Amino acid sequence: FPEYFFPYYFDREEFVQLIDIFEGFDIVLPVFPKRNDHKGRTRYYFQLCEKLYEFRMKYGISGTELPAFIYDFSLMTMETKHE
Repeated sequence: FPEYFFPYYFDREEFVQLIDIFEGFDIVLPVFPKRNDHKGRTRYYFQLCEKLYEFRMKYGISGTELPAFIYDFSLMTMETKHE
């Protein structure tokens, strides 16, 4: 369901990139649960999806465009900011 869920490809080392994306585009990042809180981590993913859905609706981004925004455009933008 690309309208509601986004593919999550950030591993532990790349998580800082996700934080940068959310901060850079003024998306509120939910509070991250403890490492051993598996239910909390599932809820966290759903909360991320909810925040990205709200962002999509605000800016008219389709569900299929969102991964391109996250994994291409926003990462290039963040690299430019850090250079």
